[in-house]
Amino acid sequence: MFNIVTGSHNGIKRYRVFILLIMSFFTSINVSLAQIQIDEFFEGGWVDTVGYKGFEFPADTFNVMDYGALDNGIELTTEHIQAALDDCAESGGGVVVVPYGKFLTGSIYVGSNTHLLFVDSTRIYSSMELEDFPEQWTRVAGIEMEWPQALININDAENVKISGHAIINGRGRVFWNKFDYMRPIYVENDLRWAVDYDAKRPRMLVANNAANLLIQDISLIESPFWTLHVLYSEMVTVDGLQLTTLLRYGHPARTVSTLTHRVMFWCKIMWCLQRMTIFV
Repeated sequence: MFNIVTGSHNGIKRYRVFILLIMSFFTSINVSLAQIQIDEFFEGGWVDTVGYKGFEFPADTFNVMDYGALDNGIELTTEHIQAALDDCAESGGGVVVVPYGKFLTGSIYVGSNTHLLFVDSTRIYSSMELEDFPEQWTRVAGIEMEWPQALININDAENVKISGHAIINGRGRVFWNKFDYMRPIYVENDLRWAVDYDAKRPRMLVANNAANLLIQDISLIESPFWTLHVLYSEMVTVDGLQLTTLLRYGHPARTVSTLTHRVMFWCKIMWCLQRMTIFV
């Protein structure tokens, strides 16, 4: 017989087996309950009414290299990428192709009926100059205001797809350094809330008043502010998106902030995140 006081070898082995059995029992119960909750969550057929509904994009393609895009990652090439996007939208839609390379850009805008396709694991680098992100009226932290536009913007558009295995780098360190420099002064004066508004920083991807949107398989890393912001939009699916924040910073970028209707998220979120908030 096992003696808890003397702790015989056989007794200790039986005790460990007993504990493992108990743990396995409760783990199986928790897994079963979790599966029941998942099944109940998807009941009612509501899944069929949400998210991207598909769209047959016109066959026309617009390769950014044909518009003079620079793929060295050093020279700003915003206007060349935007020219391809504008031609696509103005012609009724199609596929804007960004081939393998390194592209440095400020704010770009994706119009209706456009598939922005990143191929061959291309690298997109955000400008670190705030002037490359023009201010426009938007919503930030519950307040309507003028704010720098995001790196990638889908504004007042429908039938949009952004896909491919691109690594999109927000290079947010310079913006977070500014925030960290300003923050102590605001805290000392009981104005901690205000520094978020005064230290203006661009978001990485914003969908504003968009409909029938699919964001798929891209990676967003080192955001200067919020990483993905979907607001006033519907029929949106985010599938296979990988979000990676700045591990070394104490105030990592908020990951997903939405004010949306009928949105479905399937994301992989990595490293130190502050919070993920979805309002449906």
